[in-house]
Amino acid sequence: MPEVIRERSTEVPLTLDMPMEYNLAMKPPNLPIMKRTAIFLRPDQTDELKVLSDWTGAPWAELIRRAIDAYLESRKDEIAEAKKQLGRKK
Repeated sequence: MPEVIRERSTEVPLTLDMPMEYNLAMKPPNLPIMKRTAIFLRPDQTDELKVLSDWTGAPWAELIRRAIDAYLESRKDEIAEAKKQLGRKK
């Protein structure tokens, strides 16, 4: 069977060229430092993350941050309304 060569997705660049704010050693003074957290993932999620990480070269943490950013962006109107209702500025 011939080897299938697939193109890497270009929808979201997933390379090790991370934004500078993700490099804690080179953190600009006006950006907050990242907070460490722990999450529990299902085995299928870790399997998929491993595949994506191996394919793109991006670390799991970067892939998870980008997924969270995309999720929060998709709900930004709801978040803004919740902040208003809860009396929060940020």
